[in-house]
Amino acid sequence: FLGWGAESFGTLDPARSLRVVIPSVLGLLLGGQTLLASFFLDIMRLHLRTRPGATGAGV
Repeated sequence: FLGWGAESFGTLDPARSLRVVIPSVLGLLLGGQTLLASFFLDIMRLHLRTRPGATGAGV
């Protein structure tokens, strides 16, 4: 935006803008997907934890 401001906020080149926007949105989506997947996998793992005092014999 600094370069755009230096040109008195004239016409914006769509190709130049999309070169920044597309990787940025992709990074946000991948980060959000990673965060949600980690929550989901942690919830799925909850039933594997044993109760205090359990022997772990599986019986």
